[in-house]
Amino acid sequence: MPKIKMICPYCGSDDVTRDALARWSMPKQKWEVSSELDTMQCEACGREIGPDGFDTAPVEADTRDVGLAVRDFLEGRTLSIHQENEDEGTLVPVADAAVDSIDASDPNNLIVALDNGQRFTLRVVAGT
Repeated sequence: MPKIKMICPYCGSDDVTRDALARWSMPKQKWEVSSELDTMQCEACGREIGPDGFDTAPVEADTRDVGLAVRDFLEGRTLSIHQENEDEGTLVPVADAAVDSIDASDPNNLIVALDNGQRFTLRVVAGT
């Protein structure tokens, strides 16, 4: 799902706030928003935002977002491993391997480990 940001309809800043009520969750041990209030404000220009609320603007995906989306897509999948056929230059399936784990500590360089012991790095680069 594409990301959006809330922006002030007066100055265009995304430094905006909204008042909310929160309840303490004993099981999760953290505050959770239980309801949003009508009070909205732009911290950049100091204006209170009326009942129409904030405007929205799309947020361009960056390589980190793409890397995390690829990780989510690959988790739990089985990959078909192919080898190039020297006679015809086509790819021939030789085995299947399940994705065992994905190290996304650097989302631009995912390290994928397969259940057959193979590992590879999937690099995510920006293009034009």
